[in-house]
Amino acid sequence: MIRRVASIILFVLGAWLLAAEMMMASADVGQTPAIALAMIGIGLAFAAVFLLLGLWASPGNRLAELGVTLIAAAIVGGLMVLMLFILTSDPEFTMLMPASSQPFNFRIAPIPGFVHVAIIAAAGWWISRLAKRRSITPR
Repeated sequence: MIRRVASIILFVLGAWLLAAEMMMASADVGQTPAIALAMIGIGLAFAAVFLLLGLWASPGNRLAELGVTLIAAAIVGGLMVLMLFILTSDPEFTMLMPASSQPFNFRIAPIPGFVHVAIIAAAGWWISRLAKRRSITPR
């Protein structure tokens, strides 16, 4: 019971960090591609720690749970990227921003964000399919 609770908490934390990392992947503040990839790598590393600990603590079908977690994180991350894109595309919203933040070059690049979401979702789907093929029914 404790392992199940620990694995759920760790999977939720990992998915939350992964969804936040997908939102960071869609942010464009004028950085170079190398810096953008470094940001993505650091975000993935933080999320991977919690996801791997959740995978280790899980008493059930570990790969299937990881796959579902990745798919759920991709859905939440995709909605966050979409929300950010809609908000920053609205001229009325940008007028509400303080004048001191206007020189800050913040734009949303939805294509890298949604490509990142699609990669995470495809990885989750692939892992859950792999788990279904390899599942052994207990006797």
